[in-house]
Amino acid sequence: CNGNNLCILYTRVYDIYCRTSADGGTTWTSAVRVNEVPGEAYGGCRAVNSGTNVYVVWGDDRNDGGDIYFDRSSDGGLTWLAADVRLDLDAIGASISGGPLISCSGNNVCVAWLVSGQTLFRSSSDGGLTWGSITTMAGAYSDRMLVCNNSNVYYVFEDIFQHHISFSHSSDLGATWPVLGNIHDSNYSQEPHIAYGLGRVWLLWNNSWENV
Repeated sequence: CNGNNLCILYTRVYDIYCRTSADGGTTWTSAVRVNEVPGEAYGGCRAVNSGTNVYVVWGDDRNDGGDIYFDRSSDGGLTWLAADVRLDLDAIGASISGGPLISCSGNNVCVAWLVSGQTLFRSSSDGGLTWGSITTMAGAYSDRMLVCNNSNVYYVFEDIFQHHISFSHSSDLGATWPVLGNIHDSNYSQEPHIAYGLGRVWLLWNNSWENV
């Protein structure tokens, strides 16, 4: 949202749709399909905004292998790129990518996804017009969250084998990732959440034994 301007993205029968409101939700525009190729989006979509710029990422099966695609709107969701942007760079159909995450800070857009037992990351510093190289992040786990603030990117996830909460931080928009550290070592820690605000990184997680 941006003031009274609202934007909702949702999936329906393997397509991604967008509706917008300019009056705080009293009235809404007709639904607009976001994905260029119909009937191939899977696993839901993830979207963020910075002002009137809206960014969305999703898994897509148009190439019969599972890829990660991105789209952007510069007018609050009214119009979208004519062609979706493929973010994974492996050979078409070579592997199945999924589980995308997205975060933004101003014109910096950060995306992470799962493929072949690892987490890959790619970022843009111009609102998704161009993209940097793909880097590898730590681990490939189901419960993961990503947040960025300026060029700082923060990543938290659950180690599903040890049930620990681990954290990693990149200060160069994901170009490099230091060795990760455990935030909470007790067993049965799961469902991590992360946010940035008031100059701090905030982490929350669930621990069924310790009520954390």
